[in-house]
Amino acid sequence: MVGSLPLAIASGVDFPYLLHKMVIEGNVGQVTEYRIGVKCRLLIPNDLLWLVSSLRYSPKKKEELLEFFKFRNIYSGVILKNDPLPILRAMRAAFEQVFTGRVTISR
Repeated sequence: MVGSLPLAIASGVDFPYLLHKMVIEGNVGQVTEYRIGVKCRLLIPNDLLWLVSSLRYSPKKKEELLEFFKFRNIYSGVILKNDPLPILRAMRAAFEQVFTGRVTISR
């Protein structure tokens, strides 16, 4: 599960912006329009670690691969074009987990 902030932003409710606007302008209007059914995933490290673990231990490897590559209408909680540092840190954490043998299924 991905934290609720990236999911809210991907759905159209930008809480950091609303907080900024509230500090600058005071009260802000209620947000009543947002997209329903939006999904977020934490590709690195969680989903990649899940894939490694699933391919290692699951008897249903083909089904696990098909599930992993379902990216349509799914937003990332970490991968951002204008801010690469979070993804770099997440990649480092994933590599540390894989190479120290602490890979667990956490999906």
